Amino acid sequence: MNIVDAQLHEPGPWMDWDGAPDSIRDGVLTEALLSGMDAVGVDRAVLFPTSAEYEGWAQQVASTWPDRFTCVRCFDYGSPVGAGLLDPMSADVEARVAELRDSSHVSGLRMVVSFVPEGLRRFQDGLWDGAIEACEKYEMPLFVYCSGHLEIARSIAMRYPNLRLVVDHLGVKQPPSEEIESPTWRGIPELVELARFPHVAVKMCGVPSLSSERYPYEDTWEHVRRVVDAFGADRVMWASDNSRFRGRHGWRPRFSGDSAQAVMDSPTYAESLSLFRDTAVLTEDEKHWVLGATARRVLGW
Repeated sequence: MNIVDAQLHEPGPWMDWDGAPDSIRDGVLTEALLSGMDAVGVDRAVLFPTSAEYEGWAQQVASTWPDRFTCVRCFDYGSPVGAGLLDPMSADVEARVAELRDSSHVSGLRMVVSFVPEGLRRFQDGLWDGAIEACEKYEMPLFVYCSGHLEIARSIAMRYPNLRLVVDHLGVKQPPSEEIESPTWRGIPELVELARFPHVAVKMCGVPSLSSERYPYEDTWEHVRRVVDAFGADRVMWASDNSRFRGRHGWRPRFSGDSAQAVMDSPTYAESLSLFRDTAVLTEDEKHWVLGATARRVLGW
């Protein structure tokens, strides 16, 4: 089985590099990325650089190891964290999407709608439309982060029937970057309704963060199984989003602060993968798709 992690950010550390040259920083990040993947048995990964500062690094990694990495570029979503990313409202956004589609190391784009108020406002005002239309026109897969607002994914799916659309994070708010809803999985029925659109796929990302138990997170399977049954395994892709929980393997957690409890409660990279790879709840054929083949198919990789 060729295992693909469908979401990894730069692995960290989130700290002041004290004037170290970018080449030193990038070398450390690359070594951390490769060693972590090799340690748990992940063959490939889709890189989501979180800011313009790390886009050059991610593209260099994907260019150097094209059989192991590809990139998804993010549109600027109105947050200081994402400052300097691809401008979705620029006059040349269609040309930029076309250019990226021809790139050997970029396989998709991402729009973050619900994470900050500015992203949601942009969508409601129609300011994302040009970027979405360009993605459909140039057959560029589009990941949409709309946790807690799955009506956004439904609207896009209805208006752009030829767009390869991927719902990020199951469309469910997840800690520690977001405050979870009550009940935790409340968005799953609305997500399942999107299965009627054949061009919509789901990124099964950060599942352990939604569990109230320790590994092997048995309380997640009712919901995971429902999503796989609705969409089919060939439209569901596993992703660890491991950097969100990086406190377990030495880096300071990005969102959790330095709390010892937050670090102890975070899943390890191995646990995130083993949840799907070592279960009997999924068939071997379903694992083939969820753990790699779906991501490669959707991204044309």
